[in-house]
Amino acid sequence: MGTDKKTRICRRLICFRVKEEVANQRRMRLKREAKKKGRIPGAQSLLLADWTIIVTNVPEKWIPSEMLWRIYSIRWQIELLFKQMKSIVQIQERAFQLLELLLTSFWKAVTYLSKEVDRLMRNCMKYQQPSRKSTLELLEEKIDLKVEDLSACLA
Repeated sequence: MGTDKKTRICRRLICFRVKEEVANQRRMRLKREAKKKGRIPGAQSLLLADWTIIVTNVPEKWIPSEMLWRIYSIRWQIELLFKQMKSIVQIQERAFQLLELLLTSFWKAVTYLSKEVDRLMRNCMKYQQPSRKSTLELLEEKIDLKVEDLSACLA
């Protein structure tokens, strides 16, 4: 990828065909969004709805394609976590409060931080999905890398 030799970077292209149900939902969303703008979706866009396409610079020996798919699937959970941190945790205000506690008592700060972490976990983690397995369940089920396996990949 890149326009000239100096900016060209090697990338890996991974394509996963999605279930027909998912592809149909994507096509319906494309049609709905296009209709709002007074357009119709292109044939190529409708065909691409059958696929999830990932472009990465991470070599296959570091992260196999199947694992990359699992990692990609948690991307939305990460987005939700950041949203939660911005709206629920109100991180800046809490950071000032934590700093104030640190200046007065280390143990009060630790207690406060412990309570905040518990609160964050309650508000941000989804343990069950009614229609499908949660991201946490998928990760626990599919990614069972041992430390030795990971260090072998990185060697």
